[in-house]
Amino acid sequence: MNKRNTRAFAAGVLISVLIIAIAYVQLDSKKTNIDLEAAAASIEKDGYIILTQEEYDQLSKPLETHKTEASDDSTTKEAKNEQEQKPAVYELTIEVGMTPQDIANQLHEADIVEDAHALETYIDEFGYSKKIQIGSFQLSADMTYKEIAELISR
Repeated sequence: MNKRNTRAFAAGVLISVLIIAIAYVQLDSKKTNIDLEAAAASIEKDGYIILTQEEYDQLSKPLETHKTEASDDSTTKEAKNEQEQKPAVYELTIEVGMTPQDIANQLHEADIVEDAHALETYIDEFGYSKKIQIGSFQLSADMTYKEIAELISR
């Protein structure tokens, strides 16, 4: 190809891009001029309801108040039930051959710890598993993993 052919090809590409851009802008401007009434009718036909901001605020206010009161009541009831169910003190008896997993599962079943696997991992990672002592230990639900591990590994 020589210079003349290259310039002609470039001019053709430029003109084509301009025609496409003009067509795109024309079509895009027609899409944005949607009739709001027609759009509302189409949405309502599909089963949706259209509300103004004021109508929405009026309808949602009583729900928010009711939800807040209901969640406060259920939270209070759950907290009371949880306190009643958790024992103040639990006596853990460690016997010969018990693994950290056995200990963690037993404490989880007694609601002393929430996550048996996390306690087992803590005991293993910090080296308490090699120091676990046989015997009975008094544990409570408010103890941390560190406190439990130190108590059973003295």
